[in-house]
Amino acid sequence: MKITDYITYLEPMKRWREYWTARVGELEATGKTREEATTALFRKVEQGYAGNYTPLVIPHCGYVAHIWRDVEAGWCYAIKGLYFDGRLDHSYCIVGGYDATIRAARKHLADYVYDGEEPGPTVRHPEKAAECIINEEDCREFISRAYRTKRVQAIMAERGVSWEQANMIEDGLRK
Repeated sequence: MKITDYITYLEPMKRWREYWTARVGELEATGKTREEATTALFRKVEQGYAGNYTPLVIPHCGYVAHIWRDVEAGWCYAIKGLYFDGRLDHSYCIVGGYDATIRAARKHLADYVYDGEEPGPTVRHPEKAAECIINEEDCREFISRAYRTKRVQAIMAERGVSWEQANMIEDGLRK
């Protein structure tokens, strides 16, 4: 028995699919010929085993950022709170590289802790929510955005205007 015995092939169809598809489980690759599709599939399998697969968990104020690597998608993350059901296969973000994913997950984690839209603990001060953000530029941007959002929400409550109109007032484009 060979590994090629486990590969499922889809032949080309003139109008809809002009290439061969080789598939093992959920992993698939395409090529002009059956052999090219098989070679591309083996290459994908090989790439899947190369590199770092160590997951990372970042807890912060009652929420947790789960970061993992998917064979096809790359590095992914999901933010889960107190009511986490153990599933990471839905409601997650795909970013790309390891460092970029960690950076995005930390910013998103600070949003969850601060905004209070999700059930779970929240904090009132942007500085406290931003403690999980390591990059100084990202931290400053988060805190600035949080205070701006507070000002815009205050304008909305005070004047009874929409989000867009309150932003224009905050920017000095409207009175």
